[in-house]
Amino acid sequence: MNPRAFHRDIKGPNILLDKNGTAKMADFGLSCVSSNAHHKVQQASGTVGYACPEYIRSGIITEGSEVHSFGMVLLELLTGAPPAVQRPDKPNEFCYLVDHLQGSSTKVIQMLDATGHFPMPLATSLTEMAF
Repeated sequence: MNPRAFHRDIKGPNILLDKNGTAKMADFGLSCVSSNAHHKVQQASGTVGYACPEYIRSGIITEGSEVHSFGMVLLELLTGAPPAVQRPDKPNEFCYLVDHLQGSSTKVIQMLDATGHFPMPLATSLTEMAF
């Protein structure tokens, strides 16, 4: 699309389902539009754990940044674990799910949320998509 729309806050609570179960994005409060494949923002925003570390570091949002956030949504869906948890001993620091998983599909499968009743082929496919 031109111009490109960047949501900048893709996370589970911002994905709503209509009566047919079709996913719809919500909360475009941080969104921006750009005629380029990337966009430099004054201040990187988003939710801790979902936001792409490269975007947070550089302030440049890209399609890849949005894909990273969607991958975190998938990992959260599969594991039932939030993408970031505030450290109790250091309130200004977080423990990140991606650091724990270290790109390991095996770790995701070991952490599968049992209440999700994921068939193994689906869990494997979603894990590959997330990574």
